[in-house]
Amino acid sequence: MKKALPILIAFTLFLCCCTNTPEKSGNTTTSTVNLSNSPNPRDDPIARCEKSLQKDLCYWNAGKRATDISLCERITGLTDKDSCFLGIAEGMKQPDICEKIVDPEVLDTCYSNCALDEKDYTVCKNISDNTMKEACFYHVSLSQRNIKICDQIERKDPRDACYMSHVDYQKDPAICAGITNSNTTDLCYYTLAKAVTNETYCSRINADKLRNICRYEVAVSKNDMRICISIEDTDLRIHCDAVTGLEPSACDTIENIDQRDYCYSDLANLTYDPRPCGNIENNVTREYCLSDLAKKLKDDSLCWTLKDYQNKCLYDVAAETKNASVCREIIAENYRIECYRNTASLQMDPSLCEELKNQAYKDACFFDLARIKKDPSMCEKVLDPDQKAYCNAQAKNDPSICQEIKDQDMQDHCIGVITKDPAKCDRIGSATYEAMVQKDNCYATIIKEINDPAICGKREFAEYKNRCETLLGTGS
Repeated sequence: MKKALPILIAFTLFLCCCTNTPEKSGNTTTSTVNLSNSPNPRDDPIARCEKSLQKDLCYWNAGKRATDISLCERITGLTDKDSCFLGIAEGMKQPDICEKIVDPEVLDTCYSNCALDEKDYTVCKNISDNTMKEACFYHVSLSQRNIKICDQIERKDPRDACYMSHVDYQKDPAICAGITNSNTTDLCYYTLAKAVTNETYCSRINADKLRNICRYEVAVSKNDMRICISIEDTDLRIHCDAVTGLEPSACDTIENIDQRDYCYSDLANLTYDPRPCGNIENNVTREYCLSDLAKKLKDDSLCWTLKDYQNKCLYDVAAETKNASVCREIIAENYRIECYRNTASLQMDPSLCEELKNQAYKDACFFDLARIKKDPSMCEKVLDPDQKAYCNAQAKNDPSICQEIKDQDMQDHCIGVITKDPAKCDRIGSATYEAMVQKDNCYATIIKEINDPAICGKREFAEYKNRCETLLGTGS
């Protein structure tokens, strides 16, 4: 349900003021992976889960990882069992597996997620909840850039909202003209005006506030002060004049304090001049303005005028300049530690790791450098024996060295990451929270190492598809 909820909320908000029985598909297909005959007990999910104090959680994790429905069937709790089927249906992109789910809400979620993954609007027809079904048609139509899919939505207002969502790329005013709901029509012309940077479409917006904002955004986008004249709101018109004319002093006459603060902030960022930030009355807005400029200008002196954002400001400047001396000035320990680790990696300078007092952080810093530089000599500075063995294994890219690690979970993590084999990640732990976090990290590390969006669609990464896309910057 976690995946569909943000989609449903976003769709509902998108409609603004707008106001069955599911069809069953064919025979259920199962995917069974026979792991029970593996010579290594850690490779046998049944043997491992039967010994676990949290059997349901263990089978849930193993079933989704192996995309094996038979493992889900061993779960006694209906909620976890439904969740297991849901994960496999999504991972294998087989909506017929959804039919094994008992809870109607989870069942609808399963069909919705499969429809979005497969970009197949016909799967949406199986959804019993009408609002979720409409949202499903809406998002599949966008992913396919097919406005005709909107016709599947029965209610007029949601259907109009679906049509409107296509105006951004079709740039066709006829779409807006065919919409009857006034709020949706206004949003349509606003979107169209920004898409084609043409203020004439702003004039077709009925709501005063949105019409003025539309003119402001087009004026700024075109850097055309003449458009500002048509803005009816006095403060926003002055704001527009100031930004398009690059004249900070023009902000002084704005009566609304928040509007005036935003005017100064916009000018500071456009002119790369910190002085307008000093005129901002709201403390948070002023500090954010200066912090953002400090990063852009690579000037840590601006950070010293800050109170709440000083640590983050110094960290950002250090990262931009690769200057470790800035790290020494950071008061907050967590920011200072990460600053040294980050700068050490950027500069490839092991001496910066010595600045860290805590040995665990120091070990992690040397580990980072050894991995990046492929330099085993860095590992000699790591004191923890298991971490040192892992460090050497990574630096030499030799999974056999992982066998020296006594901690079994860390050993599997080491082998999995170096061989880029997700099956090794699956052997980590029983079903404890710590083991699941380590297992998650193992998969994430492999995904980042491979750095190929194609792996997100592979069965081995089914459970991590969304995170995989996020890590590689390919998610929607």
